[in-house]
Amino acid sequence: MEFIKPGTRIDFLGKRKLTAVISIIAVLLSITVLLFRGGPNYGVDFSGGVLVQVRFDTERSPAEIKNALAIVQLQDSIVQEFGDHGGNEYLIRVRETEVELAGIGEKVSRALTAEFGSGTEIRRVEMVGPKVGKD
Repeated sequence: MEFIKPGTRIDFLGKRKLTAVISIIAVLLSITVLLFRGGPNYGVDFSGGVLVQVRFDTERSPAEIKNALAIVQLQDSIVQEFGDHGGNEYLIRVRETEVELAGIGEKVSRALTAEFGSGTEIRRVEMVGPKVGKD
């Protein structure tokens, strides 16, 4: 199976100016979009903070979870649906600057259990301190 027939000649060097212009436009467009979106959206890995994975017995909405987290002053955390569990599993991202990192998993667990009852399971808690986030 041959895609390019033998003896075919393509003038790559003749197209270098066109491809350079296209590349420069693509780079400038990417930088413009990045600047208008407020810069890069660093995750917990780079900015420092805590990532908590939570699973519920019943379906919950991100708004309900944020309201429950307001009890422990974590209403500004990012709540994101996770996996294919139909609204039962979420990632909660807490930035390092919002609160003290120690005990975040317990605080989240207490707040969610108080709001939703015993059908809440903390599956993992990952913490990246400010020193690791700066490296």
